Amino acid sequence: MTLRSWSYLGSVGGNACLNLNIPPDRDGLLDARDAARLMELRRLIDQEFANPLAVTVEQQKDGYPTQPVYQITLAQPVSKVKYVELQEEIEKGQRIETFRIEAVFHEGKNYPLFQGTTVGNRKICVITDPFAEQNRLLDGSGDKTDKLLVKVTAARGEVSLKQIVVYGE
Repeated sequence: MTLRSWSYLGSVGGNACLNLNIPPDRDGLLDARDAARLMELRRLIDQEFANPLAVTVEQQKDGYPTQPVYQITLAQPVSKVKYVELQEEIEKGQRIETFRIEAVFHEGKNYPLFQGTTVGNRKICVITDPFAEQNRLLDGSGDKTDKLLVKVTAARGEVSLKQIVVYGE
């Protein structure tokens, strides 16, 4: 089992709760098989999210408050980004409706990596190569990037992101 194919990314990573539906027995204990599966899930989560990359996040000054652009500068260039985790300041409300993540390469070209909808409390964007069978954008081509852009394309009000975390291999 991989975390990418499991419901964790679709629920927790999609701004929702994950209901494990694991009831205790009459003695108030979890079944040993359920406990083993929970430990397996913990190992998968720890493995996938063990390596947050060192980044600097800056909101670009120009633009509208409802369509901000965040530039993420990585401390070291990478050839593979696995996840980008976004979190809104939820106490101010869920405002982002649509957004896009792009990689910026040294020759000045931007490549789209992810396009999504609401962010809310937590959105884990799984970065995959849409042309994996035809053209490796970030995996195997040897190209490296040290900048990502998060572009909010529509929002209900002024956007306030609390955190952006980037995970690589």
